[in-house]
Amino acid sequence: MAAPKKIGVVGAGTMGAGIAQKTAQSGLDVVLMDLKDEFVERGLGAIRKMLQKGVERGIFREGQPDQILGRIQGTTTHADLAGCDLIVEAVFEDLDIKRGLFAELEKHVQGDCVLGTNTSSFKVAAVAEGAARPERIVGLHYFFHPAQNRLLEVIPGPQTSAATLERSWAFAEATGKTAIHSADSPGFVVNRFFVPWLNEATRLLEEGVANIPTIDETAKRVFGIGMGPFLLMNVTGVPIAYQARGTRAPR
Repeated sequence: MAAPKKIGVVGAGTMGAGIAQKTAQSGLDVVLMDLKDEFVERGLGAIRKMLQKGVERGIFREGQPDQILGRIQGTTTHADLAGCDLIVEAVFEDLDIKRGLFAELEKHVQGDCVLGTNTSSFKVAAVAEGAARPERIVGLHYFFHPAQNRLLEVIPGPQTSAATLERSWAFAEATGKTAIHSADSPGFVVNRFFVPWLNEATRLLEEGVANIPTIDETAKRVFGIGMGPFLLMNVTGVPIAYQARGTRAPR
């Protein structure tokens, strides 16, 4: 099955803008939507800034950022997503908001459009509950920063169709992602590691074992990673980390 050619991203925050950037870098057309023009412009500005840094580091040639940005259409209108083959929601981690968004999208998109949720803490089955066509809903869980981090969790829900899953994998491959399969279980794969890691970091701070810079630097050196737990929570959002802490409990 051919990979989707036109992609929608709903939510122009850090994650949504990064997903849009990576998708456009891969040569696909993107529609980036948010509730207000100012949110869309802020997302496009973040992409522009990231691309310019890429030029300075020799990752992109002069002129490439304009080409990439030229593939991204900003909008505040659901109807502009009508021609998309696949849409990824990257909105606030609120189950009612995600369900409401998919209900609205189903009024506008074509019948075979894949609807992906970037949720990190809800089961795909829960997000798809109440949808008219739950078979086209799938988990597409990106990691910070989506334009740089190659990892992508692909999570089929209990009603996700084989065609939806196949198109999701084709999309992952087309955008250069290292995709891994996860069952629709609490925390998926990665958060089963990261949530205890974040919890222990906050406990170390709470118990006065060490301060934040020490904990972050120790974690970076010991685990060989580029970002400590507190910096990670800051860039991805403390509310998201707080919400994700419950993913290890059955839902």
